[in-house]
Amino acid sequence: VDEDGFIHRQTVTPGNAHNSTERDTLLLADEAALYADAAYSSQATREKLEQFGIDDQVQGLSGPPFVQSGFGPQQRDCRDPLRRRAPLCHL
Repeated sequence: VDEDGFIHRQTVTPGNAHNSTERDTLLLADEAALYADAAYSSQATREKLEQFGIDDQVQGLSGPPFVQSGFGPQQRDCRDPLRRRAPLCHL
């Protein structure tokens, strides 16, 4: 989006495609900064932004830590009273 709010480029992918696969398609290399969610946070993205002189404003990973629940690898603790999303849990 430019300073007037016009979209320069967009893509559509199937639901099973990870968001970050479209990074190179969406970058025009004339952006001042990249604002994106944590899905775009990777070493490859940081290198690409540095290569084009784009300010890295990609959001880092945040939220409550994952815990071993015994029901699968690293599920969120369902008993966390501060959770923001309803995780898949077996209590």
